[in-house]
Amino acid sequence: MCIITDATCDLPFYYDDEYEIAGRDLLHMNSSMIVDYPLSIPGTSRRNFGCIEKQGDIYLLKGTEEVNIFGQLTTLYMCLEIRQVNNATYYYYYKTGYHQFLQDYLFGSKIGEPSFVEVCSETTDEKAFIMISKKDSYDEGLLNTTCPQDILAVFDNVNITSSSGTKTTGCPGTTVDACTDRTTVAFTYNSTCAVAKMTSAGGMYSCLFSKTLGSDTYLGVWNQDTTVDGSNTFRFSCFVYSIIGDVLYATETPTACTSTTTSTNLGSATEGVTIVAWNIISSRHLSNSSESDLPDVFKPKQSVQDLTMISAIFKERKIPVIMLTPKVGPMYSDTLDDYLRSGRSYSQTSLFRLDSGVFDEDLDME
Repeated sequence: MCIITDATCDLPFYYDDEYEIAGRDLLHMNSSMIVDYPLSIPGTSRRNFGCIEKQGDIYLLKGTEEVNIFGQLTTLYMCLEIRQVNNATYYYYYKTGYHQFLQDYLFGSKIGEPSFVEVCSETTDEKAFIMISKKDSYDEGLLNTTCPQDILAVFDNVNITSSSGTKTTGCPGTTVDACTDRTTVAFTYNSTCAVAKMTSAGGMYSCLFSKTLGSDTYLGVWNQDTTVDGSNTFRFSCFVYSIIGDVLYATETPTACTSTTTSTNLGSATEGVTIVAWNIISSRHLSNSSESDLPDVFKPKQSVQDLTMISAIFKERKIPVIMLTPKVGPMYSDTLDDYLRSGRSYSQTSLFRLDSGVFDEDLDME
């Protein structure tokens, strides 16, 4: 076999290490090379692929050794669009079409070197991202991405339906909890849900990455099970969800979503579950408004004076929170609109009198 090339551009992988890839075996990758990539060509097991050209997040890679296909030496290429979430987590898309004979997303050339456009010809399907995580990332505490803001809640009514549509259960006593640990979506299975369990035996998923497309959010997750078997339990899954009122609609697809997966339909996926959860019993999510959107009417025009019961501190654009059910009564007879338009004199600094109460200035409003 002929040694063809060394890598001439950099891949985004931070660690020179083994990485777990959704739907594939472990692969050793570094900043320039994918090492010992498995091939399905008879008589050829593995090849290294080095980066030879990069355009934005799209990487053209070339096999460092030719392969013999029916007596003809062939150079293999692959093209990947790789996006980095953090130093331990990435996701990618195939930019090379699937080759039936090579049984992979590869491009073969017997004569000359193809152009970047020839190899990287596929359109990116944003829904069909494939997750990558450095081996042992969970054990090393590197999977600490916060789950999306709008699911930071606990739902205590859950219905799960398997992909066949025949295994449905109301799952009494089962909850969906992304509030207790904001980096984890936790399903607490009741025994009645055994027939419709999801792709994790323990029901614990670390959030890796999410993107919102239209009304649906696509969430890549890591199954925290110690071991997975690849048939009933899987290391990676893709959740698609939407929330209407306090009802969560979601699907879970093993490995990765497809171009037709939505929050209510598994689409072309042959495995997975459909989830409906409702009745929020706890939430870390206040509203859809960001903190910077909060109006200034939530703080007084001047510092509160002469309140001997408490010492109140108002922070910029923070909502003052009154705890312990205080007694609040009007101090003046003018309306709130008049107060906000004209203000008061220095000695008349507050519209309301607080007879008792505690202001929690450091309350986490996220």
